[in-house]
Amino acid sequence: MKPSGMNWAQHLCVLGVVGVTLSGCGGSVSGAEGSGGATSVAEPVEYADYAAALAAAVCEPAADCCQKLNKKFDSSHCSANGWNVFAGDQASLDAGYARWDATAARHCIDVIAAMGAMCERRDLFVDLAVQSACEPVLVGLQPVGSQCLVNEDCAGEGVVCEAGRCQAKPFGGSIHAKSGEACDNTCEDFKCQYEATDGSVAPVVHDCYRSDGLACGPTKVCQAPGALGAVCVALSCGEGLFCDSGHCAAKHDTASCAADPDACSSGMSCNSSNQKCEATPSALDLCQ
Repeated sequence: MKPSGMNWAQHLCVLGVVGVTLSGCGGSVSGAEGSGGATSVAEPVEYADYAAALAAAVCEPAADCCQKLNKKFDSSHCSANGWNVFAGDQASLDAGYARWDATAARHCIDVIAAMGAMCERRDLFVDLAVQSACEPVLVGLQPVGSQCLVNEDCAGEGVVCEAGRCQAKPFGGSIHAKSGEACDNTCEDFKCQYEATDGSVAPVVHDCYRSDGLACGPTKVCQAPGALGAVCVALSCGEGLFCDSGHCAAKHDTASCAADPDACSSGMSCNSSNQKCEATPSALDLCQ
């Protein structure tokens, strides 16, 4: 994943400021078209139509979810929440610095809609299927040394926009370590990369990817995520668990998350102001 000051997922998270973020995001998409597979055969979504398509992908499933809860739903309020999450990239498209991939946008919309239909509170930002589906929507066209406005304008891995120019950064690669192999970290993203703080080229890192069903264990060896009570390090525990004082423990809903933000259960997030686990904002909040 190319580093960015605000990538597509962060754009979506900003929607919480206006009263709604996406529901049904997190984990894998069972049966969702294109969750790492082929692109949808439906009509491509052009830039001018993306805001309306995204609003429909969120609001229509939310309406169904509210109905299942026997609650009312204000569709006009949901649709008016400002869904043009790529509005800030209009200048890049106008300048020809980036290209809009309408087929990728269709795929992104389909995956989000499938997740919304799950009627669950989940965190879109960490969902691997959404990240892999929506990252390719904007395609950078500017080579190293060329003018740029945002990171997404720059073509190639490890190329970022700094001081108005695309510049190559010394990022180190991340190798998918296999079960039983030595490891450095657990990667929860669909791709990890690293930058050396001293400006030198960062070393190649061996990561255990959660998408491969692995975690980097206490002995720095790739293994299956730990079960309840297993000896652990950060990010080495299984689904619904976190590493608490060296042993895998169940995540919780209301207790403090001061020691570890990962302590909050699915559908909950750690509030940094009071360090308590609280319900993740969701389109379900629009139910009346």
